[in-house]
Amino acid sequence: MLQPQTNVKPILSLQIIWGSMLAAPFMFLVVLNLIFKDAVPEALNPELMKEWYIYFGLATASLVASYFVPRFLFGLAKAQKPTDFNEMVKLYSSGYIVSLALTEVVSVIGFWFSMMKKEPSPFYAFLILTVIVFLMRFPTEGKVKALFHS
Repeated sequence: MLQPQTNVKPILSLQIIWGSMLAAPFMFLVVLNLIFKDAVPEALNPELMKEWYIYFGLATASLVASYFVPRFLFGLAKAQKPTDFNEMVKLYSSGYIVSLALTEVVSVIGFWFSMMKKEPSPFYAFLILTVIVFLMRFPTEGKVKALFHS
């Protein structure tokens, strides 16, 4: 019979979730390039830019929410005053996953906008923004401990 592993780092599960969610925007990019491989980029007309600003504004709002909503959840977790690192990771996980989901909304908005415009090029800005924020949010033991010891 299989015995449960006791030497697995508790933060590893969050790192696997992080990697999985980071892969999604790149899958969106592949899909867009396969669907619209022969698309000719549309000239930058004022109507396109107006729509782009609206969608980029929605993406920015999602990024702001991805910072503040988890902070509320982290505050609730911190109030429980865990002492064990495994318990810290469990309490940290909820807010962290919410922050990743709200960050991924940026790429979903970009994907949607590109599908509507029938070309992949508008997605690139959304992809870059998503990847930068994901890289900043890579989970480490130090970040979890810093949250609960501050």
